[in-house]
Amino acid sequence: MSHPLRVQILLCLLSLALPATAADPEWFDFQPAPDPLQESALDLRRLNERFAGEKGRIIARGEEFVHATTGQSVRLWAVNGPSTTLTGDALRQCARRLAKYGVNLSRLHGALFDRNGKLDAAKVPRMQETVAALKAEGIHTLFSIYFPLWMTPSADHPWLKGYDGKQHPFVALMFNPEFQEQYRGWWKALLLTPDAQGRRLVDEPALFALEIQNEDSFFFWTFNPDQIPGAQRQLLETQFGVWLKQKYGSLENALSQWKGSTSKGDDPASGRVGFRPLWNMAHEKTARDRDTVRFLFETQRNFYVETQRFLREIGF
Repeated sequence: MSHPLRVQILLCLLSLALPATAADPEWFDFQPAPDPLQESALDLRRLNERFAGEKGRIIARGEEFVHATTGQSVRLWAVNGPSTTLTGDALRQCARRLAKYGVNLSRLHGALFDRNGKLDAAKVPRMQETVAALKAEGIHTLFSIYFPLWMTPSADHPWLKGYDGKQHPFVALMFNPEFQEQYRGWWKALLLTPDAQGRRLVDEPALFALEIQNEDSFFFWTFNPDQIPGAQRQLLETQFGVWLKQKYGSLENALSQWKGSTSKGDDPASGRVGFRPLWNMAHEKTARDRDTVRFLFETQRNFYVETQRFLREIGF
């Protein structure tokens, strides 16, 4: 069945669940009984594999996704969910219903940690159960386990110093080595912990992809140096200073090339160099701005390169 027809059917089904409008008596709440999932012409389960991974992992080949074993191209019709609070029969019912609607990829978007970034090991078996339930219905899984809004580090935090229990650690993951170490521990716990049958998710062909992080970047509106706690800003500004010394030989040479351009946070004696606002960098494009953008780009890219290397090393 074509991709557009899948879309049309799902939109039709979703339209039935719109809330009632009190002012229009012809509208009513649509609250059907649980779907018995009996034979139906609208059931798209047959489009999926008998079980996800039946034809090998889904891999990228050129501009297509293909099944690794057969080389057959595959189109993905994806959703967020199901909730990892679902277990047992309710979870299996949800997975079967998603397959009925033609879904063959599920993005499990949720934290494995508390607000301070401490691993919640109890969530790993729930993730394993969810992957297994989806797999049985021919649905592959993508994991998204980190979003800065899920963390509000406390004032006494051991590896994210300077927060106050109210701020989210935007961009910190890309430059704070201690944070990166903890982050890699989340992936290890999720991917390398054996289930009751001794199986690990890292070896699971139904696992389609790992999302490194959600909605964070040095070049996103959330990057505001003035809102980064002092201890974290000092770390980033010191890294910028080291980068400039490597490029120009000294901070004095860098400042000379910048023709005296200064910014809040500059402290050459301590090896720190501050950041101008993104707006100024984007619109004025001074020599300082160009160096700043290159430093931020290289720092962000290095984080992704190193994270990819790490994930390959542990077997994904």
